[in-house]
Amino acid sequence: MSENRQGKARNDLMALSTEIPGGSLSLIGLSGRESNYDGSLESIKGQTLGVVRSYKNTPELDKLINSKQISTIVANNEFQQIHLLMNLRVDLIVADFDVLIASIEKSQLFETEKQQMKNALVALSPALAYKPLYYSVSKANQQWQEILADLNNEINKMKEQGELLSYIEEKKHQCSRK
Repeated sequence: MSENRQGKARNDLMALSTEIPGGSLSLIGLSGRESNYDGSLESIKGQTLGVVRSYKNTPELDKLINSKQISTIVANNEFQQIHLLMNLRVDLIVADFDVLIASIEKSQLFETEKQQMKNALVALSPALAYKPLYYSVSKANQQWQEILADLNNEINKMKEQGELLSYIEEKKHQCSRK
């Protein structure tokens, strides 16, 4: 359901493009801090997770969260999640590690602070799921179908020409983990 339009489902308001490569949704902890995570969600019951508002995780994890078997603190974005974890307000956060790194890189922190923050984070293994990404187009835009068709054509063309993955890899290097 939409958080902005009461009684409306997001699918009624937005249209999604063809999928593009995404990343692994993982549990993220602090380097050097023990975790009970053994690859099963059962192993983290009783812990507090940081999650981003309105994000879908995995059906299994969302079911445990909704049934209150796993408690959460909700953040508005990935950068807030990092602060929850680093301030020990949560035991783990649910995120794509690459997105966390990009959030740190985009921040206004000093370079030394960015490096300390990146060094503090560790993705636990195994990942929870692989999540493809999508562009979304508002159906409130009168040309939404044309915009969506253009997006899908470009995505498909880049896939066919073998350019999509190399483009993504090129852009990832802008968010260095060093």
